[in-house]
Amino acid sequence: DNDHPLEGVPGFYDLPSPEEINDEGGDLPPEFIVNVESIIGRYRAKCFFSKNWLLREAALNKTSLLLNEIRNEIEMERYARVLCSMIERAVDDRVVQVYLTSLILLDDAITEIEMADLPNKKTFSLLSKITPNLVNKLADRKQKVVDG
Repeated sequence: DNDHPLEGVPGFYDLPSPEEINDEGGDLPPEFIVNVESIIGRYRAKCFFSKNWLLREAALNKTSLLLNEIRNEIEMERYARVLCSMIERAVDDRVVQVYLTSLILLDDAITEIEMADLPNKKTFSLLSKITPNLVNKLADRKQKVVDG
């Protein structure tokens, strides 16, 4: 099976290969990198953490496409926690296109979490970490961000 890790994402063949994950700035806890890799795979994790916004956007798109598959492979609470951490980071992205794609993934993730029937307290705890970033983006005066 020679499927490309980003197959299904529009224009995936035109995207460059992602660089290795670089945490020179120290803002990425090693366990976060490992958790993301365990959910979406190494290649897509490299895209998610890439300096290239097109790769970050593609990783988010592909994650949305993979949600059903991932849900069946990983314990739901862990899956939801990692997914929400990914979204929390992506919502804070400085590139509007990545931010807007993270909103699509957030919508898909909320649907997944609802279907999993996690306790409300757990669901609110997971989503509460994303909310401040969303509010900050809405306070941003960029019309594209607000419209998203």
